[in-house]
Amino acid sequence: MMYKKSIDMNSTDFDLSHSKTVINNKILWAPMKLVQLYLSIVFVLFVFGPWPWPVNNRLSVNSYLISAQFLLFLGYYLSLKSKTIVVVREKMKQKKLKNININKLIRILLLISIVFFVPAYMSRVGLDSFNISEVYDAFINGLLNPGEQYHYKLSTQGQVPTNTTILLITAISAPFRWLLVPLTIVHWKSIKRKYKVGVMIFLFLDTISWISIGTNKGIFDNVFILAFSVLIKTSLENRSLKNVMTFSKSKLKMIVISVSSLLAAILYLINAITSRLGKLSNYYRAANIYVNEDSFVMKIMPDFLENIVIVITSYTTQGYYALSLAMKENFTTTFGFGNSWFLLNIYEKISGSTALEASTYPFKLLKYGWDPYINWHSIYTWLASDYSFIGTLIIMVIIGYFFGEIWKSVIFKQNIYAIGLFVLMMIMFMYFPANNQIFAFTNTFSAFWGLFFLWLFSYKIKL
Repeated sequence: MMYKKSIDMNSTDFDLSHSKTVINNKILWAPMKLVQLYLSIVFVLFVFGPWPWPVNNRLSVNSYLISAQFLLFLGYYLSLKSKTIVVVREKMKQKKLKNININKLIRILLLISIVFFVPAYMSRVGLDSFNISEVYDAFINGLLNPGEQYHYKLSTQGQVPTNTTILLITAISAPFRWLLVPLTIVHWKSIKRKYKVGVMIFLFLDTISWISIGTNKGIFDNVFILAFSVLIKTSLENRSLKNVMTFSKSKLKMIVISVSSLLAAILYLINAITSRLGKLSNYYRAANIYVNEDSFVMKIMPDFLENIVIVITSYTTQGYYALSLAMKENFTTTFGFGNSWFLLNIYEKISGSTALEASTYPFKLLKYGWDPYINWHSIYTWLASDYSFIGTLIIMVIIGYFFGEIWKSVIFKQNIYAIGLFVLMMIMFMYFPANNQIFAFTNTFSAFWGLFFLWLFSYKIKL
C-alpha cells in the first residue's frame, strides 16, 4: 500500500493526499524552532553570562557553535523540503502494533518496566538487597541532604558487581521500556485509569531513585520525558489547521504539570549543589574564574533569580569552554569508540586496555585541569574524538535531517517508535552544550538504536 506525501516549502500547509487533514506548518517547524531557541539562549549565556570563561580563541569557538546550529537547521530543512514516497511494509511489526489495543500495549510495557526497576534501583543506589526501610531512608536522606548521598554514591560506586546477564537483558528491553511514558502521555485519553496511575507511580519511583543518590541528571531526564511527551500530544491535537486555535483544559493541565516539574527540578538542583559544597560558590576552580557581577546577564537579572542563573549557566556553558580548549589539540581518531563513555567501556572490556581514552579530546584536556569525570565538554568535543571537528559539523546535518524525518513520522503516521525516538533526540539536544548524553549510557544508547532500527524498518522511505 503506497501513500504519497508532497511538501511545498512555499506553502503554509502540508497536505497528505491520502487524508483530508491539512497539517499546520507551525507544528512541523515547532521542534527545530524550540531546539534553535534553546541553543541560542545557551550561546548568549556563554558569551554574555556571569561566568567569564577564559577563551582566547573566541572567534573560532563562536563561529563553530553558530555553524553547528545552522547545519542542524539545514538538515531539518532538507527533511521537510524533500518530497517523499512512504511505503508502509505490510508484513512489518508496525502494522501489527497498530492493531494492538493501546491499553494492552501499555500493560505489557508497564510490566516490563516494573520487573527491571528493582535491579536497576539496587544498582543505582548501591544496595545489596531491596529493603523497603533502606529505600525509604535513602530517599529521605537524598531529599534532605543530597550532598551526603551523592558522596556516598561516589564512594560505593563499583562495589556492587555487575551481572552481565542482567545488563544484557536490560539493554535488549531498553527500547520498549523507554516507550512507556511517552505513549501513555500521547494516548492519555484512551488509557485506562489504572494504567495511568501505574505509569505515574513508576515515574515517581524512578525519580525517587535519583533523589536517593543526590543526582540531578535522572530527575531532569524524567522532567524532559514528561515535557516532550506533552509536546507530542499537543502537536498531534493541533496539527490540523482547524484545531490549532483550540486549547482544552487537559492541555493546560499537562503544560502546568510539565512547567511545575521543571521548576521543582531546578530548585532541587540548587539544593543539591548547596548541600555538596556547603554554599553556592561564585568561583569555578577548574577554570580559575569568579562570577562576573557586571556581566550583561547579571545586570538585567532580578536579584531573586541570580543564584538560579549562576547555577544553570555553570552547567550549560562550561562545555563550550572545554570546546575552546579541545580546538587547540591535534586530532587523533578513536575508531568510533571515543564519542561516549558507553563505547569507551565496551572497548575496554573487549581489548582489556584503557589506552584509547588518552586519544579522546576530553582526556586530552586533563593537562588543562579539566577532568572528564567531573567537568563537561559538549557533544561537539565528544563527537570530534572520532570524526574531527569538521566531521562533526557534517554529522549535525545528518542529525537534523533524521530529526525532521522522525518528527514527520510522529505527525503524519503517529509511529510509536518515532514517538520514543523524538523524546530521546530532544533530550540529546538539551544536553548538546554538556555532553553526548544519549549515547553515554547503556539504557539510552540501547533505547535509541533499538527504536531507530525498529522505526527504520517500519517505514521504507524513498526519495
